[in-house]
Amino acid sequence: MGFMIAVIAIVGVAKTYTMVVLIAPIVILAIPIFDTLFAIIRRIIKNKSFKGVFMADAGHIHNRLLRNRTYCKTNSKSIIYYNYTLPDF
Repeated sequence: MGFMIAVIAIVGVAKTYTMVVLIAPIVILAIPIFDTLFAIIRRIIKNKSFKGVFMADAGHIHNRLLRNRTYCKTNSKSIIYYNYTLPDF
């Protein structure tokens, strides 16, 4: 994923598609960014303190997929990887 972001940045600068260069990394990293953001918000609400933000929980996307009995580890990984690569095409 880091390689894709680097290639987009280099190609974007070479072709001067400024908007693509600025938006592409955000689109590619949207799932991890929102997963992290929602984890922080969820932990603050649950623990009512900033200290609780750094405590582990099982509320991330991959944990929620695994809790659903129709998904195994392989299916959950496939879904997450597919969503990571979907914006690339």
